[in-house]
Amino acid sequence: MITAATVILTSVIFYECFVRSKLLDELVRLKALFKEAQTTLMSDSVSDLEKEQVSRKISLSVFKVTAKFIVSLAIIILIAAVPIFLVSFLLNEKFSVMLEKMSTVPMLLVSLLAIVVFHQIRKRLF
Repeated sequence: MITAATVILTSVIFYECFVRSKLLDELVRLKALFKEAQTTLMSDSVSDLEKEQVSRKISLSVFKVTAKFIVSLAIIILIAAVPIFLVSFLLNEKFSVMLEKMSTVPMLLVSLLAIVVFHQIRKRLF
């Protein structure tokens, strides 16, 4: 029972952190950068030198957005793992054993259900 409660709490924390971090906006921005690059590189009216400059500029932008996304996601995962760590500490179990218990199919279904229910509640409240 404690494991299920921990899964639900971890899922809700992960969802809330993910939504508040605006990571989806970063993915939309990344998609726009790729579209801009594709449009520029496919254009016949743009010189090779301009294409090369745009490629470098967009590559740097893509690198920055990707790095920000990876760091943000890692921080969110670390924050969401706090309840797992605390419960494993309180129950005097290894963190890895706790993760194994939480990675079973029933627990993953509990997690998915928790996120769906929390999303619906959050949508109605906000």
